[in-house]
Amino acid sequence: MERSRGSSAACEALDAIQASLPAELSADNCREGGAPLLLIAACRAQGHVVEGPLLGALAARLDLSTEHVLEIGSFCDALIADEGEVTLCRGVTCSMHGAKELHGHLKDVIEGPGSPRQYREVFCLSQCEHGPSIMQGDRIWVTRARRVVADGRVWRDEGSGPVSLTDTSRPVAD
Repeated sequence: MERSRGSSAACEALDAIQASLPAELSADNCREGGAPLLLIAACRAQGHVVEGPLLGALAARLDLSTEHVLEIGSFCDALIADEGEVTLCRGVTCSMHGAKELHGHLKDVIEGPGSPRQYREVFCLSQCEHGPSIMQGDRIWVTRARRVVADGRVWRDEGSGPVSLTDTSRPVAD
């Protein structure tokens, strides 16, 4: 795993980006929870190319390999560029681990004026042990594992899907 400190100019740019994020994502807390996703998404949303010195500075600040930062960056690019639906897990476990706050911060980072992006809150993305979780396409960001995983759940192949929060008040009786 390649680790680099990045140039002082890249570190200064990263400081400025981080200063634009909520206080709980300060340099002291940037390795916790959803901070890696939010910090990399903020870099991409502000038009920065995550390569060279900035890539090294991000990897050092987040204590991740450059490959891992690039993987998260690819997921962020899909979140920012795709005008489709983003699925947000709001199940009990994810909610206990800060899903509401993470999802709110993420929306603030990736939303543009007049963005046609749709958000769907669901009860579970089957990543409870690593949540809160966010799904874009067939990839899921799992916060506590600080990584992106492929969505290989059976329901994706059977034509059904996760239960929306609004559908739970109508249980199906046998």
